[in-house]
Amino acid sequence: MSEVFVGTVDVVERRQPDEIIMMAAPGGGAAGGLETVGTNFLIIRLNANTGEIVCGGDRHAGTLRPLNGLLQETATLDAQFSNLRLGGNGSDGDILLFAGAGNRNDTAAATIHLDGPNPARRHMIGRTSGYLTSAACLALLLALAPLAAQTTAIRAGRLLDPERGVVTQNQIILVENGRFTQIGAAGSLAIPAGAEVIDLSSLTVMPGLVDAHNHLALTYKDEPESNVYYYTYVADPTPLRAIQAVSNGMQMLSSGFTIIRDMGNNGNYADAALRVAIEQGWIPGPTIINSGIIIGGMGGQFWPTPEMAKDHNIVYPEYLDADTPDEIVKAVRQNALFGATVIKICVDCKPWGYSVDEIKLFISEAAKIGFKVEGHVQTRDGARRAIEAGIWSIAHDNGLDEEMHRGMAAKRIFRAGTETPISLTGHTNPDRYARTVAKLKNAYDLKVPLTFSTDADYYVPGKTRGEVAIEFIET
Repeated sequence: MSEVFVGTVDVVERRQPDEIIMMAAPGGGAAGGLETVGTNFLIIRLNANTGEIVCGGDRHAGTLRPLNGLLQETATLDAQFSNLRLGGNGSDGDILLFAGAGNRNDTAAATIHLDGPNPARRHMIGRTSGYLTSAACLALLLALAPLAAQTTAIRAGRLLDPERGVVTQNQIILVENGRFTQIGAAGSLAIPAGAEVIDLSSLTVMPGLVDAHNHLALTYKDEPESNVYYYTYVADPTPLRAIQAVSNGMQMLSSGFTIIRDMGNNGNYADAALRVAIEQGWIPGPTIINSGIIIGGMGGQFWPTPEMAKDHNIVYPEYLDADTPDEIVKAVRQNALFGATVIKICVDCKPWGYSVDEIKLFISEAAKIGFKVEGHVQTRDGARRAIEAGIWSIAHDNGLDEEMHRGMAAKRIFRAGTETPISLTGHTNPDRYARTVAKLKNAYDLKVPLTFSTDADYYVPGKTRGEVAIEFIET
């Protein structure tokens, strides 16, 4: 086939399960280049089952037309990948599309330009340089967009089904376009032809884990801040904490957590930036449900001096001060505007705390935009007020006892108890751990809606954030 440069193309969107559409700019009218009639849309169509490139063309009047010389009529992404390669030497992170025998000096058939006009619809895969191996070529091609309706079949030796409370043997799990579609016994559910097979037949497979209370953009440490969170907040600016959030999110995902509720203490909306970056495909990570800035009475969980609170506003952005009905409404709306998807309040971080009516105002204002409200609770009286107001969830177990649990069970209020395990030395003690376990058992016996929640916001030497979170299963 001809190997000619045809210009740059920007990923625009995926219109069908087996198509990716790119904006194309012809490159100098070279013989055999991109034929542009009507619209300048380059389309690469793949076979949904085999990954075979069956046509490349320009969409005109709803049809696909072959591209003279850009792609062969048939080129297969098989184990060799010898006829379709991606390489570097493009400018500004461009990816060069090659076709041929694999010579390093091949002329690029096309350039795939990563800075497309619609970043929400494609994945940024980074700058490339030099010649890429055939395996890297496939990885980059698939990262540009879900080009084909790829089916993946997972062979599970044992499959945990939490809803039914059973473990089944020798199961097949089918995944299409990133979604689970079928689960069945190996003898009854056939694997489609051409599907990618992941063999986990010697392992136990389970659904993704959920941490209902984490702080991905906060990591206080023994060095240099002696585990003093207030110092961490002062020393670590939001851009650094956003990078920490990316790292912690990846660590959580690697440990099996696919959904995280990120409940504040994330600087100036680093949690919202993390969520958007994951949703747009810039970085891998779990599904994020984030609270934005925690809302509390003046000072939040801090006890600042008058100079720090009034003159330097050092409490912000860790907490939004809201002491009047107008401030409560404004704080909820600010968080929603800047990217929160749930609201978190300090019910009783100060002795006066929020009244039942004030908590109800938070709940009603959040409900206007479809948000739930979680309350950070430290005292029994704070828990009582939150329960009476009908809050969605209560964080931490300090103020919870059997009477509170009965009220939570009656109103179906979720308990995010953040039960620290005894194995995390320095973060609990035997007496506190015994009380933690007793309270959790009491809540379970009374059928309080329970969540797995960690409040993980600290560094443990030798462990990732995900490994720290996994330890909470001990409790």
